[in-house]
Amino acid sequence: MTSREILSRATRDCFQHLGVDATYQSSGGASLPIRVLKFASDAEYELGSGQMVGNVARFELMADDVERPLPGHIISIGSLRYKIMGEPVRNYERNTWDVEALEES
Repeated sequence: MTSREILSRATRDCFQHLGVDATYQSSGGASLPIRVLKFASDAEYELGSGQMVGNVARFELMADDVERPLPGHIISIGSLRYKIMGEPVRNYERNTWDVEALEES
């Protein structure tokens, strides 16, 4: 087994054991069941002379599950919906996508 195959298998195992079930929905597209790794944090935003705190989540998605996530697409976990913002970034091995999303109210 090559090192790339070992890393791919370890990534899949990580998603299986540490990930959560989610639904991915493109704009006007069908819902797709996926598994994601979720990292949540609050983020401060400058708005003129004031500051705002937003509930931002970072998700890692398997590239095999989602061909290309785009801004505006939705990730749902249970009753929570997150709208992807900004462009996704692929990891070095090209097997996962990192996306940031804002929780919709």
